[in-house]
Amino acid sequence: MPFPTKNANGSLVPAVSDGPGEYIHKYSSQLPKNERLGAPRGLILDGNLVYKAFGFYIAQALRLSQVVTGNPGEFLRVTGYILGESHEIGPFENDDFIASVRLGDVADTRERVVMVQNHDVPGNERAWNRFEVVAPVPGSGQLTLTIIVQQNWQNRTDFFLDNFRAERIIVTP
Repeated sequence: MPFPTKNANGSLVPAVSDGPGEYIHKYSSQLPKNERLGAPRGLILDGNLVYKAFGFYIAQALRLSQVVTGNPGEFLRVTGYILGESHEIGPFENDDFIASVRLGDVADTRERVVMVQNHDVPGNERAWNRFEVVAPVPGSGQLTLTIIVQQNWQNRTDFFLDNFRAERIIVTP
């Protein structure tokens, strides 16, 4: 697993995958009307589809990565939204699931305990989290963007990823 340990009743134990999850694009037409763009429980925040990662009662993780380019010395900002929803009642460990967005050496990483409290999309009932990372472009002109969602326990968790964007920014001292 990308995050190799997890909490278990106050102790750290190895986080071990039970196998691959399922990873699909969901188009707006495949969703109920109340989960489409602009709806109160919207799963689509921009465009016509959302990326879904899930596992039925298995511990699993998804790691997506891409190289982004820029001019050495400038800064790049990546923003995007991740929703983690468990279908279980609990109790939960704080790190029952984890999501992370990393650009080069800079990461925005959150455990379940934080993610379920955030509601970063106005007018949406779901606990969407807005992730943001800003990193300087090294001399090579390349940074690796990595997105990770990890389900640590054998329950049923759905992750949704949407509206990721990269942009050049000017950082003032």
